[in-house]
Amino acid sequence: MTSFTRTGDKAYDYWLIDGSATLGFIPGGIIATHENPIPIWLHVGNPAWGEVHVQGKHGNWLASNQSTVIALVYEKLSQKGSIYCSEDTNKIKISLRLTPTSIMILTLQQRPQLHFSITSLYPHPARIDGEVIGKYPGRILYP
Repeated sequence: MTSFTRTGDKAYDYWLIDGSATLGFIPGGIIATHENPIPIWLHVGNPAWGEVHVQGKHGNWLASNQSTVIALVYEKLSQKGSIYCSEDTNKIKISLRLTPTSIMILTLQQRPQLHFSITSLYPHPARIDGEVIGKYPGRILYP
């Protein structure tokens, strides 16, 4: 059985799945300056990003799917999707079309190590801004 725990309650604390902060990877080469896969983390965050943002802004959607933020993130990152560029060079979007369809917004972070931090997760809009820049392969855990 999968275990979800947090490292603490502060904004830059993060969720662990079975003891690991890595919830998935963005393949290498999606961001031109990074040839190696980049891990995805979910920080506790605040009202503008992370778990606190998703719960506060999209709590009704979570409730309608009978899920928590971490459980839905875990489920969604197991699916394949398309990666889109964003208006910010440090952000990308993953379009995840299996029910519940959703968009996950990720921001590249440098501390405590290079990773993509989940900024938001919400119902899939009819249209997505930006170009497809790659494929998200689902939860592949690189060594």
